[in-house]
Amino acid sequence: MYKGTHQTGAPFVLTVVLGLFLACIFLPTGRAYAQEGTGIKGVLRIPDASHVQILTTIDGTTLMGRIVEIRQTEIQFEADVGTLIIPITKIKEIKEVPLSSIKKGVYWFPNPNHTRLFFAPTARPLKRGEGYLQTITSSFQ
Repeated sequence: MYKGTHQTGAPFVLTVVLGLFLACIFLPTGRAYAQEGTGIKGVLRIPDASHVQILTTIDGTTLMGRIVEIRQTEIQFEADVGTLIIPITKIKEIKEVPLSSIKKGVYWFPNPNHTRLFFAPTARPLKRGEGYLQTITSSFQ
């Protein structure tokens, strides 16, 4: 029979569980970015007439309009306040949306629940590959 240094019992199990718990807490968690070299410059483009762009700068300013010219270090952005020259390094995010999503100068994002009411589905069909998962919990006292 083998008599080695293999540990068993409550102290060993407690040590393993505590070690796993501490590893989960102190190991770095976050996003891993594979290719950050392109940055925002990779998504800059001049949209067609049926789209509008929503540009957010690094200081939090949001502009609605469209890029009319892309230069080496800056863009020319045409907004309702006029034509602006914005350095590419100051752009945090740019999102292109259909012109039909703009209602009275305000962007209305697509309804994520267009096929549902408060607690039940409507007669509107889902797109291919979509589905529902619903959990209802009730409590009575």
